[in-house]
Amino acid sequence: MVDLVRQNGGRVLLSGLGSDHYLSGPLSYMADMLARGAVARCARAAFGWALLMRRSVWQVLRQHVLKPLLKSPRGGIFQAETALELARVSGWIQRGPFQDQLEVRYPFLSRPLVEFVLQLPIDMRIRPQGSKWILRQAMCGLLPEEVRTRAHKGGIDARILWALERERAIIDAMLQDSMLADLGCIDASALRATVAHARHGSVGNTVHVMSALALESWLRARRGQPSPSPSPSRRARPITMVMLSRPPPSSASCSRS
Repeated sequence: MVDLVRQNGGRVLLSGLGSDHYLSGPLSYMADMLARGAVARCARAAFGWALLMRRSVWQVLRQHVLKPLLKSPRGGIFQAETALELARVSGWIQRGPFQDQLEVRYPFLSRPLVEFVLQLPIDMRIRPQGSKWILRQAMCGLLPEEVRTRAHKGGIDARILWALERERAIIDAMLQDSMLADLGCIDASALRATVAHARHGSVGNTVHVMSALALESWLRARRGQPSPSPSPSRRARPITMVMLSRPPPSSASCSRS
């Protein structure tokens, strides 16, 4: 990727990292509403999210209102979770092959921008009419409406499931003699079970699975025992990625109110 950018005259890569960490936010803001006594506002927000996510309003209330309040009945949940999310940003910053060949910049981590957004009312940052609502409003007239108002985007989940199955023999052999387990970092049997579930799409978030497998592979390579390479006869089959989407809510249109 670095070579492609440089061959076309690029020297700087702009990253979108940061926007997910503070421009949207956890749905626990509804729990804070209820803690302050704003019952009607909380109910309207929960109903809006239930429609958007196509879930029961009772499920939304249970997961994003009642459960958070059981842990922190006085509120302040949204603020605490946002602070925790911002603290995780450093772990996502890309290093490695970029640092010597391509300058990576993070516009969404501009301190004045972050401080400005964090001072906005919560309902200007997150609302059922669309994630990152203030960003969508700011991009009116700058982005094509099909892009600005999209409700979903493509992902690589199907490719991950395909890879876990295709490299089953290598992964299983690696986890039978896990260095992470020897170091006391993981429960090898639990990781093997999670990988097995992930192959069938039964794991909602594969980030931790892939991180553990990547670290396991790296440790083995450092020890001089890399995982065996796949047979040359096992050619990768083509895979088609499909982006599922639906028309955005009508209220997502440009508005300066």
